[in-house]
Amino acid sequence: MMKLYGRLTILISVLLLLPSIIPGAMSVIAYYFSIATFASSVITISQCGLVYFRTNALITAFGAIVVNDFLRLIGSLEVATWVDQAALYSIYMIVLLFGICKAKSLNG
Repeated sequence: MMKLYGRLTILISVLLLLPSIIPGAMSVIAYYFSIATFASSVITISQCGLVYFRTNALITAFGAIVVNDFLRLIGSLEVATWVDQAALYSIYMIVLLFGICKAKSLNG
């Protein structure tokens, strides 16, 4: 059951790359949904290992750094300030560190 859930989170993460290209609020909303999907993939660590978590981490990072119109490193919107971008990147880092801590606690 967790493998199906992990695959579903990967599928949702890939589908959330599409609205990330659209300028404006849609890209920020897509980022929030991708963070929620990434955070829910932490659940799969205990039963399926790190496969689904790592995949979601890579897809979410790729979406934020390269694809997302508000957060991308090169060519982002002029409305996006560095404070806004840093705050949204820090949410990603918090979820990533939480997943890493959970994985380390399960390994010993």
